[in-house]
Amino acid sequence: MRIAGGRSTVHSHSYREDTEKMNRTLKPARHPAPRENPAASDAGTDGAESIRRPTVLWLSGLCLALSDADMAWAVQTHGAPEGLYAHQIGHLVFLVAMIYIWLRTHRRTGSGWRMIRLAFVFFAVWNINTFITHAIAAGLDPARFRGDMGPLSRYFLAQSTLDVYFFFGKMDHLLCIPAALFLGMGLHQMRRAVSGEGDDHAR
Repeated sequence: MRIAGGRSTVHSHSYREDTEKMNRTLKPARHPAPRENPAASDAGTDGAESIRRPTVLWLSGLCLALSDADMAWAVQTHGAPEGLYAHQIGHLVFLVAMIYIWLRTHRRTGSGWRMIRLAFVFFAVWNINTFITHAIAAGLDPARFRGDMGPLSRYFLAQSTLDVYFFFGKMDHLLCIPAALFLGMGLHQMRRAVSGEGDDHAR
């Protein structure tokens, strides 16, 4: 600023500079648009491929192993003696479970409970019978089984009361099938009773 003859004058270039500074201060800063990083995209693609490769290799190995499987039989016998011990323990556990459930539910009334408790009894008797027949079979003489009796390839020659029990005890399906039927009938009666109550409440 210069003072000449009592009058103040401002150079035009100073005013212009101040205006430009003010405009630069008020204008928002423009940030450049982010550029796509090709290295990051390549890293993501490589990561996906690294995940897919082990999966493909694992599935290929599994298919190869299954294609070279040996023959599997539908029925496999228990190896002696540990197989027989484990099987007999299973029957004892099943028997204890049936007795326990019957004692816990013998006072319950309602639809289905009578049939279900009857199923528990049949299952318990089936376990007792099967346990005994397995024990007899473990010490049975193989000479008791003969061959060539009409169309039968083998037949059992009973020579004692224990042999007769073993012969009829092997028909354990006469116990386990009715037990399963009674259990199914009891559950069916329960379901019908519950659905009938629901219909009555809906009305």
